[in-house]
Amino acid sequence: MTHARILIAATLLLTGAGTNASPAGGDEPRLDSPLGVFAAPDGQVYVADGFADRILLVDPITGERTLVSSEDGLPPRLNGVQDLLLSADGELVVANAAERLIGVDPESGSRRIVTGGPIGTGPILQAPRGLVQDADGTLIVADADGARIVRVDPLTGDRTLLIPP
Repeated sequence: MTHARILIAATLLLTGAGTNASPAGGDEPRLDSPLGVFAAPDGQVYVADGFADRILLVDPITGERTLVSSEDGLPPRLNGVQDLLLSADGELVVANAAERLIGVDPESGSRRIVTGGPIGTGPILQAPRGLVQDADGTLIVADADGARIVRVDPLTGDRTLLIPP
């Protein structure tokens, strides 16, 4: 299934669009601007709610929504979350508009910088958007403003160009 199809399916699931039903799982927390969605191996759906600066967990059966992490003023800040994935080690990795990738513990909501700012070396991420993880665990990031694709080591935060501008 393509990323676009997943996004459309998640939007239908979360809003109840195309049905006569109310939004699945009640009304709260309401979505502001879902920009990224990731289906975990256990079937749970994680949503990057971009302009609300938060991550939601959605039960695909009931539609129940749970806040995983949100902008609370504590560092590292969630700022314009664009996309996310659940890494092989169980950490949510979030493409953050503030030139960083942020790691989020899905149980506690605590955050850390994966790359950007003082973490890692190499080309600075200008506007990380799309995010995938390859078979060996390396993160691959679409850097929209840099017009390039960047490879990120999830352990060191080091960045290398995969596809230059």
